[in-house]
Amino acid sequence: MALNGVNETAAEALGDGQRPAILTQELQTHSFQVLGVTWKSGEQLPSGAHISVRTRHDGKWTGWQNVRPTTTTASEDDSKQSGRTGTDAFLAGQSDGVQVRVEKAADAKLPNDMELTLVDGGTAPGDASAGAQKAGKQATSGEQPEIAPHIAWCTNDPNFMPDPKDPQKMLSCQQVVDAEYKVEGVPAKAAILNHALQGSNANDYTEAQVPGIIRAMFAYLKESQDFGDGAYNFVVDRFGRIWENRKGSIAAPNADAESIRGAHTAGWNVGTIGVGLLGDFSGTNQPSDSMMQGVAHLLAWKFSQYKINPEGKVALNGKEINTLIGASDVIATDSPGNASKKLPALRKEVADLMGQAQHAS
Repeated sequence: MALNGVNETAAEALGDGQRPAILTQELQTHSFQVLGVTWKSGEQLPSGAHISVRTRHDGKWTGWQNVRPTTTTASEDDSKQSGRTGTDAFLAGQSDGVQVRVEKAADAKLPNDMELTLVDGGTAPGDASAGAQKAGKQATSGEQPEIAPHIAWCTNDPNFMPDPKDPQKMLSCQQVVDAEYKVEGVPAKAAILNHALQGSNANDYTEAQVPGIIRAMFAYLKESQDFGDGAYNFVVDRFGRIWENRKGSIAAPNADAESIRGAHTAGWNVGTIGVGLLGDFSGTNQPSDSMMQGVAHLLAWKFSQYKINPEGKVALNGKEINTLIGASDVIATDSPGNASKKLPALRKEVADLMGQAQHAS
């Protein structure tokens, strides 16, 4: 849906003489779960500009909520060249209405061809039981923890999205994942954390909703930017459950010690493991202890495979960085928000788990 111009009736309803650069009316839509705004790659929101949305749920409209630009990039690392970038996935909850507002300084220029995308991850048989064990139930030896494989969320249920070549035909998530997509990069040398969602509903989902949310995240990236698969190698939910987000990430490294390249942190996807924290940790929001424990178990295992010191440093992109960082350590973003404050303790916990594994062996 193209975003341009100002709906005069909606502008009058704002009051106080406010005049955004873009303002839609209150739109009635199909049922959706996740939304995002995209624009042409190579362009960005001007300084001081911001996008905000309202959504309708059970007949009631929310207040305005900001939607932040993404840290992911399809054009850099995915097999498809979509020519578009945009915002992170915004978890609206099950909604059937939306209003979009874009504000900027008077002399600033917005990106070209701004578009709104609305998607729904739907439900699939087995969603309620798809998740792996919680991190607290996992052994503390640094061995492979319980991980829900790619097929647990990206199912063969034939109701994921219409076939671009034949809109009357529905495809499964597995059919949509690019068959030529599994790009293998260099050995992993570090891990990067991002918060993978945004919005007031991003931290209160149920266990059974998680597969649908991860599907919706991919559906947004696929439909709007032609991603070949999920952006992260792994996603960890607030219950501490670990999900393979990019196909092949569990099996990596291969015989040549190569990793599966993600599309999680623009310019820093080669040689890193991308971990998406399923939530929004801006403002006062904090990741749960279970989530951080799940991340620790995951990285203790992966760092052992790649022989990475979680408390060490490594040279990447001509810069010396810690081997376990947040995206905000290397690019201009707030991601992973307040999870950044957990990094010193996380590095130590990963090292402790790896030490226990060495001691056990």
